[in-house]
Amino acid sequence: MEDWADELTSDVKQSRLRQASADFETNMPLFLGTPDIRLEMKADTHYQIRVQKLDWIINLYPSTQRIWVDRKHAKVPFLEAPRPWALMDVWVAAVEQMQVTMKDPMLWDKGKQKAGKK
Repeated sequence: MEDWADELTSDVKQSRLRQASADFETNMPLFLGTPDIRLEMKADTHYQIRVQKLDWIINLYPSTQRIWVDRKHAKVPFLEAPRPWALMDVWVAAVEQMQVTMKDPMLWDKGKQKAGKK
């Protein structure tokens, strides 16, 4: 029974990786060409959203549905994305939060202070 469950989990993970790769290829001009925010493929299993002006780094692992924020950089607000998420879901959530944060200097400063930067 465990072998069946492991196989199912593996199939789901592989399916998520294939979907992420296809989404990335389809939307590459948007992900790499949008000012202020970029989504890059770091490895087959790892994608990264970077917002240079806000010092955000958001790591995405589609197979496990993990979103990890680099704590050495500014604090990123909670990203509203459906479960299970696709790359475009997280991208849209990050763009929305970036726009809100950049409009409000208090939020921008708060993120930097949380990361230990002044």
